Amino acid sequence: MATPECKAHLGYNAQSLSELKIVLLGYRAAGKSSSGNTILGRQKFDAVGRRAQCVKRQGDVGGRQVTVVEAPGWLRDAQLKDTPELTKEEIELSVSLCPPGPHALLLVIRVETSFLETERRSVEEHLELLSESVWSHTIVLFTFGDWLGDTSIEQHIEREGDGLQWLVEKCGNRYHVLNNHKRYDHMQITQLMEKIEEMVAGNSETHHLSVMRIVLLGYRAAGKSSSGNTILGRPKFDAVKTTAQCVKRQREVGGRQVTVVEAPGWLRDAQLKDTPELTKKQIELSVSLCPPGPHALLLVIRVETSFSETERQSVEEHLELLSESVWSHTIVLFTFGDWLGDTPIEQHIEREGESLQWLIEKCGNRYHVLNNQKRYDHMQITQLMEKIEEMVAGNSKSHHLSKLRIVFLGYKISGKSSSMNSILGREEFDTERPAQCVKRQGDVGGRQVTVVEAPGWLRDAQLKDTPELTKEQIKLSVSLCPPGPHALLLAIPVDTSLSETGRKSVQEHLELLSGRVWSHTIVLFTCGDWLGETPIEQHIESEGESLQWLVEKCGNRYHVLNNQNRDDHMQVTQLMEKIEEMVTGNSGQHYEIALLDADLKLGQRNYKHVLLLKKPEAFILRYQELSVRKTQSSAWPSSPSHLDSSSLPPRMQRSDHKTDVHHDSLPEYLADTIQIVLSRELWISSASSFGSEFTLTFSGVQAEDAGRYYGGWRLRLDQQ
Repeated sequence: MATPECKAHLGYNAQSLSELKIVLLGYRAAGKSSSGNTILGRQKFDAVGRRAQCVKRQGDVGGRQVTVVEAPGWLRDAQLKDTPELTKEEIELSVSLCPPGPHALLLVIRVETSFLETERRSVEEHLELLSESVWSHTIVLFTFGDWLGDTSIEQHIEREGDGLQWLVEKCGNRYHVLNNHKRYDHMQITQLMEKIEEMVAGNSETHHLSVMRIVLLGYRAAGKSSSGNTILGRPKFDAVKTTAQCVKRQREVGGRQVTVVEAPGWLRDAQLKDTPELTKKQIELSVSLCPPGPHALLLVIRVETSFSETERQSVEEHLELLSESVWSHTIVLFTFGDWLGDTPIEQHIEREGESLQWLIEKCGNRYHVLNNQKRYDHMQITQLMEKIEEMVAGNSKSHHLSKLRIVFLGYKISGKSSSMNSILGREEFDTERPAQCVKRQGDVGGRQVTVVEAPGWLRDAQLKDTPELTKEQIKLSVSLCPPGPHALLLAIPVDTSLSETGRKSVQEHLELLSGRVWSHTIVLFTCGDWLGETPIEQHIESEGESLQWLVEKCGNRYHVLNNQNRDDHMQVTQLMEKIEEMVTGNSGQHYEIALLDADLKLGQRNYKHVLLLKKPEAFILRYQELSVRKTQSSAWPSSPSHLDSSSLPPRMQRSDHKTDVHHDSLPEYLADTIQIVLSRELWISSASSFGSEFTLTFSGVQAEDAGRYYGGWRLRLDQQ
């Protein structure tokens, strides 16, 4: 859902505004891209091609930093139900691409065409994807202003009739005319900026009202699900069943979009070492399910039961799975509030003793009582939201940021190691060239950052000339920060030209990780001091097609790092923001490698059906009419050994089937963790084929492992 940020407490002073964030919305061919170019004073947006995704550009306008996000347009007059889901998702996403939220939404309308009632309804439906409060932050931007001639815009609005008049009034009678053919007329932009500032001041100096992102944590049966239902005002969570996985629900509450993620609970009083790995990983995952991170973590505690020292230790251990900085973003949420009766919560805390008092103090004396039996009492939710907003304001207007996982890729001597040292703020990586992946971790800006460096290839080298070990290590790199990296940073020295052979080399090596790699990749220009006063955009333009192709392939995501100036922490902060923005654009998803990727060889014949199901700690693939074999250099093992069903773990045995598995040279750790679920008569042998269907479940194996190399052997699927 849309994730623009917060309210007046996060606000800014319009009089001292040093930056301005704008989102352009409208139907297709309304003039959004041209308007973005006019606002920024240069060709930043492609005004010819049509994109299916949001585009973000920045520039200095009149001495201030201006960010403009263009959302993809819908078909003119189209009903919302007829607009593709991707377009709707991108519209919702647009407001989150300029955190903490846009100051203004500009609704772009062509002035030279009539504004029909069907168009009015279409605009209304699409804008209200961003909540009903969107109108108080919107200005109608009329394009093709030269068409008006001597006619005033007020006269045009009056002449157009009810549809356009309704729209202008809905936007608080805020409108502006832009002539994109007169980009040298800076006055029209100055006046637009003044109107935006005036609107912001009238909105109590707020950004566009955004979502609230909340994660519920706590032991089992603490009341997390019921609390989620009370917050959202609907039975969105199952308050009876215990779930082993995170559950995410959303709804508009009090004019803003609220996202609530419930993490699975641990056993009360349980030590962390006794909690299942799946539960611990789900707790760690929870904060990444509401990108770029939750505003608040609500630690749910039952008020009617005593809080013992063992329980305190259990809570501490489980919450610190999310890093030690978790406490500054946590509020204790007491459930079963009706049990208190007339007893103030402060009196209860004092009476409970040191353990509960320690917890409250650890959370900055932030707590709230919820009575889930009184869901109609909206005041308790309003007060909770106010406490969250107050906490966010105290945290320097930030939400809780989860762990960040980064993989560095690039050719040899591209500056990967130096860049990673800059990010971690210390000499963690040896600048000598490693033959294997290197992984380091550190705390950066209050979050846990994991960085993996993959070994580089020779510059301009074709993939076929790169050693197999290097290729295997590149493939392995993404599995070293499970469940997958948030970002792949492609290191390119800015002081050397990228030739066409270099471009092809980069493409071949990155696509070892599949064709999906590009949507998770940012080009990281190293040796940034070489640029001097030259803007990176000018450098990209002067370099020509090869570099431009690469930058566009990465979604126009790039960043410059000066590793000679490590004291400049802002360059790392800005890089982190770009990573978060990319993750948000990827719907909060990190990079994952499917178990059996496109690089695995399938036979020439068409296969009937392939279905990939993803679950935490388990990757399930279901195929029809496929066979499995192990190969080395595309040859069968000369003397395969056999593993019959009697030697399999009990959960893998089926008394009514004989299971014959070739496993020569297969490591024990893999053989022990592959569960073969038999749906029909199944043989796995060098010459057999499957029945109509089978399922393989890989548990405890990294996604990168399945379908790849095991001690020189490779698992491969072939059509019979």
